[in-house]
Amino acid sequence: MSLSSRLAKVSYRNRPTQTSVPGESLKEMQQKLKEEREAKRAQLDGRHDYILSIVASCLGLEKSDVEDATLEGNQIERMEQFFVAEGLPHLMFFYQDIEPVEGAAAPAPSQQPGRRKKSKVFVTDGGM
Repeated sequence: MSLSSRLAKVSYRNRPTQTSVPGESLKEMQQKLKEEREAKRAQLDGRHDYILSIVASCLGLEKSDVEDATLEGNQIERMEQFFVAEGLPHLMFFYQDIEPVEGAAAPAPSQQPGRRKKSKVFVTDGGM
């Protein structure tokens, strides 16, 4: 048995197992995420609106799709760091089409009718 195959077996054995989440806990998590998104949405102002409109126009997407994508993670915080004096010198927006999950019953809200891919926009300061 080679070293690489032994390492692969060790890695496989030490991989954490996924625990099933009770339905109520999943609903609670989804509700919490929705509340966090709405709290972030409430923080958006005219500066955000202007930038998101420009990005949407350049990408040929709806502004609401770009806004929804930027509400994920800490992307709004990056935009806030750009707006402060002595903050980030620039922002970079990356666009990617993501294949929808095969088991999904309904298309995602960001999908346009007749479109098979979901739009995803990422905001970064360009650093590693």
